[in-house]
Amino acid sequence: MSKAKGIQTHAFFKLGKAPAKTDKRTFQFAALLKTPPPTPAQYDFDLSHPGIPTPMFANDVHGDCVMAGRAHVTLRFEDIEQGSILMISDQDVLKEYFKESGGADSGLNILDSLNEWRHTGWRAAKKNYKIHAFAQVTPTNHDEVQAAVYLLTAAYIGLALPQSAQAQIQTGQP
Repeated sequence: MSKAKGIQTHAFFKLGKAPAKTDKRTFQFAALLKTPPPTPAQYDFDLSHPGIPTPMFANDVHGDCVMAGRAHVTLRFEDIEQGSILMISDQDVLKEYFKESGGADSGLNILDSLNEWRHTGWRAAKKNYKIHAFAQVTPTNHDEVQAAVYLLTAAYIGLALPQSAQAQIQTGQP
């Protein structure tokens, strides 16, 4: 697992996404879809699927944003597939976060974490959950991003903030 270097501890939250990594073997969403179907002008999954919790999953303390995102996606997948709401705990999320980070609160690389989820799965709410595949979306293609969110329920995004933004966060500025 790739570990983020220099994850800073902030007064309000930690930044936990490691630098971006690419792999030419990753499926490309555009190639899989050929032509994105029409999508609604607005879409909010949570409005059409009420009751799914959106806790922090310890992201405000540990900066486990990649794993917290996985927990949120797992909640949505389970609602769609089984019609049930899982009881994923902070402990479930942190256990997987520390497993994938090698025991350190050092952040995760999204691609490595997705591969781990696909190959090994992760244990949450007393069950193991795996994905069969994932695909890269072209982030500058608004239609493609919109189609991915609409058709697949979610899209992982990672933000690399400049040092100036990190300093602003540290001092409590918006």
